Amino acid sequence: MKRKNSFLTAASVFLIFVIFFCSTETVMSQSKTDDRRTRQYYAAMEEEYKANISQMLNEKGFVNSGVNIRWVSDGYGTRIYTSL
Repeated sequence: MKRKNSFLTAASVFLIFVIFFCSTETVMSQSKTDDRRTRQYYAAMEEEYKANISQMLNEKGFVNSGVNIRWVSDGYGTRIYTSL
């Protein structure tokens, strides 16, 4: 009887561990998806910003000028851009 109880306890602990691990992985996966969406959003905005700067420089006569964009992210995820 004692052996049965220890097996039941071990199986219960194992199942709880598996459930916890699976739920943690689900949360982490959703977080990664949100991060990917945020990066894609910023990438699209950066391309649009770069195209607008290039167009403005072309209109001012700087046809062959390149555009570099740098950004710094603060702790809250807000980005500050600098164009070179």
